[in-house]
Amino acid sequence: MKFWDWPLALMVLVFAAPIVAGGAVLYTRGWDEARAYFVGESGQVAPFRDCEWVPRTNGDKDEGWECRGVFTGGGLRVNDVRLTPRLPERPTGPVPAIVSGPSATTAWTTSGAEMLFAATAGVVLMAISPTIGVLQFRKEIAAAYRKRRSRRDLTG
Repeated sequence: MKFWDWPLALMVLVFAAPIVAGGAVLYTRGWDEARAYFVGESGQVAPFRDCEWVPRTNGDKDEGWECRGVFTGGGLRVNDVRLTPRLPERPTGPVPAIVSGPSATTAWTTSGAEMLFAATAGVVLMAISPTIGVLQFRKEIAAAYRKRRSRRDLTG
């Protein structure tokens, strides 16, 4: 590696770490929710098993009824899905929900606007770091690109 490659490699490393972190957050927190919002199936969950009251603790941000059940809707049947977020009152019948597909383990009971916010937040998080990096170092990136290009044209 030439001496001028080190700053470029360092810039890529510094700005790649937040992109990877943003991608991990999006994947673990918002990916299933985003898939459910954009391409999911609407239907209902019959919460007939494992409904229990979960109090608010240090790690939980909400308290409520945590239920599991069978999702049906749009010609799809998914067994043993968990209703998210927790319900404020114990369900007495089927609950409207959205799932991301036949392999879903979570059924989302939130409205579309709330789901869209979580999905867009992850995408924005991933887009901020590379945008700042390119804007901050655009002259250095262009110079390095031109230098490589001219060297390739001379040898090629």
